[in-house]
Amino acid sequence: MKVLRFVGEDIGKMKYRYGIITLQIIVGLVLFCYIYQVSDSFAKTTGMVQNRLNNEEIYMFRDNTSDKKIDKLLNDDKKLKDMKKWYAEVQKTVAEDSNLQSYIADTDSDINIKRDEYINNVVVSENFMDIYQIEGDFSKTKWKEEFFGKSGNAEEIPVIVGYNLSNKYTKGKVFMDTSRQKYKVIGSLKKGSVFVEPSHSKKYTSLDNCILSPYHLIEDDSMEYWSYVQSVYFVTNHPEKIQKCIVDSKKMGLYDLSLLDFSYQLQCIKEDAQDTFAVYGMFLLVTVAFCIVGIIGNMIQFINDNKKEFAIHLIVGANIKEIVGRVILLTTIQILIGLAVVAVIFGVNKYFCVTAIFASMFMIATMVYPILFLKRQSIRTILRRSYE
Repeated sequence: MKVLRFVGEDIGKMKYRYGIITLQIIVGLVLFCYIYQVSDSFAKTTGMVQNRLNNEEIYMFRDNTSDKKIDKLLNDDKKLKDMKKWYAEVQKTVAEDSNLQSYIADTDSDINIKRDEYINNVVVSENFMDIYQIEGDFSKTKWKEEFFGKSGNAEEIPVIVGYNLSNKYTKGKVFMDTSRQKYKVIGSLKKGSVFVEPSHSKKYTSLDNCILSPYHLIEDDSMEYWSYVQSVYFVTNHPEKIQKCIVDSKKMGLYDLSLLDFSYQLQCIKEDAQDTFAVYGMFLLVTVAFCIVGIIGNMIQFINDNKKEFAIHLIVGANIKEIVGRVILLTTIQILIGLAVVAVIFGVNKYFCVTAIFASMFMIATMVYPILFLKRQSIRTILRRSYE
């Protein structure tokens, strides 16, 4: 208890320096946990997709249609009929080939809950849920019927909410957006649900703050077909039939498309992710370096400022270990504060545990010099230096 009382007094004496260093430690630990969590989730997601596909590949359309031509397509009733015909041919091609499947993942829409408040809405098809192994708190036997079977119900759209939204939007709750459209929550996603957007080389999506809604094409809306082109993906190892659909689109005067494969896009995503992690890593290294210098410098300053007090304590029978304990406890409190912030932000999970291990190693590294500095001082030396 005496040590704790002394530590409290020590913190009060150097509260400004102590507070700045504590803030640096908090930033460093939060940054470390964030980088580890994102990199781990990214590796799992890309690996999971590759494992699920086995020897197959994901293909997507690259839309090379000019803006002028798009404007014409979206405002021409004759072209709308051609779009319906082309869309039907694509669906027939997918249905007739057992080695070809498609899925929808449209991330370009939001749900406007109230003024200036939007929630990311990911419009998905059934195959999307299977390929990315989406799990959560919803009926294992009825969710497909509840989610996709009612996709055309304009009165009440079924949705699955991300983990971070599950407390606000509980299962069974009905809510409305600003246009008075109703949504019914049929379940929530497992924490950490993520997916890679193959068509966005710099986009990696966490579903924790998103809402999933079922894909449903409005046949008489030209924009719906253009949106389909932007958000459809094909899983196959024989893309020839999709190439034929591209040729048919050009012949019908519709979209000017080409085909991209997921492997190329995945490499782009990985390179972008590595660049991002490198930047965050540099910030982390700089923060850790400042923390180390700050803690060591602060401890040496603390020891120098309290040399006379330490000498008196030693003379009256205190043990050098008690003084070392004061120094260690000062840094331990800073580390614990940082870990508490990490626990609040990220929760107590494996990422927190790894961060705690990193923090422990960090504390040990910063304490070596101050402890050796203290242990090398005799009572006589401390007394002499306290009057210098």
